Amino acid sequence: MNFPNLPRFDLALTPTPIHAMPRLSNILGGPELWVKRDDQTGLAGGGNKTRKLEFGLGEALARGADTVITLGGVQSNHCRQTAAAAARAGLRSILVLRGESPSEWNGNLLLDHLLGAEIVFSGRMSRESKVQDVMEAEKSQGRKPFLIPLGASDEFGSPGYVVAAQEMAMQFKSLGFVPDRIVLASSSCGTQAGLCLGFKALGLNKPAILGINIDSPLAVLQESVAATEATRF
Repeated sequence: MNFPNLPRFDLALTPTPIHAMPRLSNILGGPELWVKRDDQTGLAGGGNKTRKLEFGLGEALARGADTVITLGGVQSNHCRQTAAAAARAGLRSILVLRGESPSEWNGNLLLDHLLGAEIVFSGRMSRESKVQDVMEAEKSQGRKPFLIPLGASDEFGSPGYVVAAQEMAMQFKSLGFVPDRIVLASSSCGTQAGLCLGFKALGLNKPAILGINIDSPLAVLQESVAATEATRF
């Protein structure tokens, strides 16, 4: 479950705590609610991408990459964390962001700049097309770029949440309960796929993993989760 044979670069402060939310449960008059505090993973403000980037950066370093390239929205948390992870690993980072440069750089975009990332805007091109152009340009200059996909959700990133499932199972044992379901936002699907695989590998019938679709049709989301699971496992 800890994937000793996969390259990994230490980034996250784990285990992150699980906190009860009694007042919210009471206000809603509903089920007992708890929250897994992966906002406390520690890297550049925290967030779920840190766990995935441990394995993505590990693979980049194992391949001898000198540059990490990823893509996202202008205020992408994933891009902010990738820029921070690359800086910690001593790698260059290039972020391909959607659309045009805003007149004022603030929030995550400003942090990306302060973290040393080179920022490229896709303009009228799709981010996916632009990132391929950037990859080819880097290679033509003799560099060794490594592409981390949207949300770090691929066969290199998803093991981060297989490991997280093991961490959570140990915490549930300590707390004396197993939740009926884990609810999370799901877009690039790597977190959801990793948790599904992790709990399945532990032989647990619950918790069920419920992904809340934030931007794609349901069928696309389901296909993406299945594809991410299949790439490694």
